[in-house]
Amino acid sequence: MTLSTGLEPNDLWCADDKGEFMLADRRYCYPLTISGHASRYLFACEALHTTKEAYAFTVFERSHDVGGRERQCGQDALWQAHETN
Repeated sequence: MTLSTGLEPNDLWCADDKGEFMLADRRYCYPLTISGHASRYLFACEALHTTKEAYAFTVFERSHDVGGRERQCGQDALWQAHETN
């Protein structure tokens, strides 16, 4: 399936891994954002301690409670690459 351009709210959500950041206590933080493509509404901005998918799924589940279900979701390729952390 090809991603749409997301013209209506909930047509397309975007998930983005913002990178790896070291905190003052030398632990790493992996921010994850989930936003609506058309509305630009920010459903989630979570500072995760890992990029394992189980933690990301929890963020998506909470986002669905707020925004309903998206028709499609675009995902940052970096998130997939870091799933071993």
